[in-house]
Amino acid sequence: MPKHDMYHSEMPPKPTKLPAHPIWRGVGCILIVVLPLISYYLTSFLIDNKEKYPWLVIPEDLIIKQYMKDPLIIVRLVYALVFLIALVAFLSLLVSIVLRLFLPSKYEPVDVPPEKIYKP
Repeated sequence: MPKHDMYHSEMPPKPTKLPAHPIWRGVGCILIVVLPLISYYLTSFLIDNKEKYPWLVIPEDLIIKQYMKDPLIIVRLVYALVFLIALVAFLSLLVSIVLRLFLPSKYEPVDVPPEKIYKP
């Protein structure tokens, strides 16, 4: 028997779940920057062309008349936030559908389906 248990003959256990590929961290970092920019530019495009899009309502309470550079800055930010939430919801729905279609089932053929498990 070695002193301080330095020599181990057993192998460490394999992880049950593989870690995510490192490229997905890069994709996530890019999306954190790109999605707000896309939503802001979409909002700016819609506000600048509001005559073509009558469904876009600009509340008078959000217009800052003292700010001469862009009095619609608050409107742009609010609509950008709304478009950002809609864009993230759409992308998460799309990813969940794609993962559901292409990932294997989490149950193997020898597993008991979850509704048939007896819980006392």
